[in-house]
Parts: sequence; structure tokens; C-alpha cells
Amino acid sequence: MRIILFYLSFLLLCTESVLAQNEQKMFYALNTNPYLLDQITTSNPSVAYSVRKLKRKYTGYAMRVRRSSGGSPSGDVAFDGTGVVSGNSIITITTVGTSGYTLGAKMNFSTFYSGASVYVSTWYDQSGNSRDVTQSTAGQQPRIVNAGTLEVSNSKASVKFINANSTLLTATIPSTTMFTSGYQGTASLVLEASSGSTSAFGYSDGGTDRWQAHMDEGSFLYFDVGSSYTRLSYTNSANQGLLRTYALVAGVSLQQIWVSGSMVASASGALSASTTSAFNIGGIPLFPGTWYHDDHQSELIIFPTNLSNSDLSKLYNNQKVFFGTP
Repeated sequence: MRIILFYLSFLLLCTESVLAQNEQKMFYALNTNPYLLDQITTSNPSVAYSVRKLKRKYTGYAMRVRRSSGGSPSGDVAFDGTGVVSGNSIITITTVGTSGYTLGAKMNFSTFYSGASVYVSTWYDQSGNSRDVTQSTAGQQPRIVNAGTLEVSNSKASVKFINANSTLLTATIPSTTMFTSGYQGTASLVLEASSGSTSAFGYSDGGTDRWQAHMDEGSFLYFDVGSSYTRLSYTNSANQGLLRTYALVAGVSLQQIWVSGSMVASASGALSASTTSAFNIGGIPLFPGTWYHDDHQSELIIFPTNLSNSDLSKLYNNQKVFFGTP
């Protein structure tokens, strides 16, 4: 009996040791590899936009911006040495306007925006698919610097969308390219939900053909999917104006809303394919000044598959650590 008890105790200690090592490995992986998309290996994203670098091997810029004064020059903003957009980022001049700058000149971003407001004309896609979202109309470009002060949320740079200006970034990407079968996919967002009937991102023909999120509409987060859209809702008024992580999931027969790492709404049943091709961040262009987001957005990644709970957990934990969200 003593021999049996000894072996049982030894086996228990070994099991506990293995579990502890696995927990340490997971903690190490989440905290020493800040590049989010390097942690998700089961699916390549369709698009990826952020104020931080999402892949270690990504060598492109974060965004192209336009200064609203001083000759209205434009330039490409790189991630700084820590992999984020900041005043220490280097901007490369791409359009001189009447500023007196030299094409290709480089300077600190803080020097470029000193005393001025700066607006985003292109948010570059880090997925590797080159699906950048753009806005050529100056008055509809979202803001990254307000009168010489970098726009931030939770102390990190963030893009400010303004409903009254109908701010919008857009690209032509068929929904059948963005999502498997035109509807299966996962959207991961870090943003401040704005009050009013606002659309944060997605597809809409102005009618029933949609793959989009309203954040909030009448205090609800609405997630609409399909040609004759199926709607899933969650009461989200408590999160208005606060930076939070969200995940929206559409699968073969499921629809889910995740907030701050927890699934808060779900439904089962068949979904239909969206067939539109105008992808938007910031609103629905058919309704000027009405269905537009009215606060900060920091990160948007869309995968063409419904990610597993394990991958959703990796997304949440990484975003929570970086952005300081609940």
C-alpha cells in the first residue's frame, strides 16, 4: 500500500509540474511576442489595420497622413522603434504641397504635426494582401492629430472618426474575397463604441445586404450578416466612449459577439452570403452624417474563418496587454 501511495504521489507531482510548465510557456509566449498576427497560425487574415505593428516581418508603413495647414504636405508614417505610431515615428514626405519640404524628406512625426491637425488618407493593410483603405476627400478623412496633440485612447495612438464629417476609409474588396463563402469570418476590433446609429466597419448596400457592426444603435451593438441579414444584438451602452476589445464571429451555423474576452451573445442557424464589394471603416456612405462612427478606432483585423475559442483567447489577451483594456 505504501508503494502504491508513493507512486500516486509521484505521478501527481509530475502532472502538476507539467501543467505549471505549460502555463509558464503560455505566459511567456503572450508577453514576449507582442506581434499579434505571429501568434495566430491557423488562419491568415484578409485585412489588418492597426496603430501598432502586427507582424514581425511587416516592413511597410502604418498610415499615410495629410497636414491641414502649413502648405498641406502629406507623408507616410512608420512605426517607431517600439512598433507603434508615436511622436517618435519617422514620416517620409510624399506630397509637398506649398510647404517647402523636399519630396522624400524624413523627420520625426512630432515635428511634422507641431501645432497642426493631421488626417489619415490611407490606413495600410498589414495582412500581406495590400488591401489598404483610403479617403481622397480631405473633409472626410479621420483625424490622427488634433491641433498639435496626437489622438490617443488609453494612452495609445488612435484614429478619431467624426460623424459630423462623415469620416470614412474605404476599399473595393468583394465580400466573397473577405469571407469564406461570403459570410464565414471573424472580425477583431479595438475601439470606443459611439452613441447613435453608428456603423463602425463592414459592408452594407444601404439595405439588407450586410456584414457589419453598429456600435451602438439605440444602446445596442448590432451584428448583421448576410444578403437578407441575420441580426445578433447585445446591450453595449455601458461601453460607450471606452476602449474595449470586440470579436464578431460568423460560422456555418453560428453567430457570436465577444466583448472583453467573454462571449456575450450567440445564435445558431443558417447564414447567407453577402455579395457587396465596398468595404468601409467608419460608416455607411449612403447616409452622410448619419450612420457614421463618432469616436476612436485603434485596430481592426478580419479573418476569413470563424476562429476557435483558443485563437479568440490569444487575440483578446494580446490586445488587453497592449491596449490596457479590461
